[in-house]
Amino acid sequence: MKKDTLIKEESKNKWNLSVVGGINYLNSITKGSSIDKNLENNSIDHNFSYNFGVYLNYDANEKFSFRVGIHKLQMNYRTTRILIEEPQIQLGSLTQINGISTQYTGTINSIFNNDSHINITQKIIYIEVPTELKYRLKNNHNYKLDLIAGYSTLFLQNNSIYGDSNNTKKFKIGTTDNVSKVNLSMNLGISNQFELSNNLFLNLELNYKQYLNTYNKNNMNLAPFMINLQTGLTYKVQ
Repeated sequence: MKKDTLIKEESKNKWNLSVVGGINYLNSITKGSSIDKNLENNSIDHNFSYNFGVYLNYDANEKFSFRVGIHKLQMNYRTTRILIEEPQIQLGSLTQINGISTQYTGTINSIFNNDSHINITQKIIYIEVPTELKYRLKNNHNYKLDLIAGYSTLFLQNNSIYGDSNNTKKFKIGTTDNVSKVNLSMNLGISNQFELSNNLFLNLELNYKQYLNTYNKNNMNLAPFMINLQTGLTYKVQ
């Protein structure tokens, strides 16, 4: 009986579930445009965005653990002060931006109320599936410090283009055809875990993610990366 009890004890606490949410800062290691190469000299605002999701974790031993998750992730790029050189052409024929699909039939001049410059925001939403290895650097009674490494597969859910100017509020223009349906990232991070009770923990993570094939056109020079500050709760299955 004692041997059976010992085996049962050793098999406990291998699995745990985490619910997380965080804010993201998106930028690029190279200069470029998220919409078209002709706009790479325009200023780009790399806005903050959000993510939320869950992880399923497995503790292999005292040093190594694995996790797989599913998250909803949003990316925003805002390209500012795009010069309208031909105000009488239709929005879908805007020469500075290739591949826009829109239902607007009016001229740019009428849609943007005679503004000479406009701003374009690209909003991309992914379902992200991270697969990562964690290595324990520090293990105190109520505090743990882990190094995280792995990759994510991202599946495109939405790719929308919005426009605004000095004389117009932000409105949806349509979509573009320059975003890959499946994207990959290499992930590196550090995780802090604080014990709240025997089976409940508070997590605080800082992650770096380098994206590999966000765009499906060779003329896109951006090499986007994301810095993610993430927090959540982990429940350890008893």
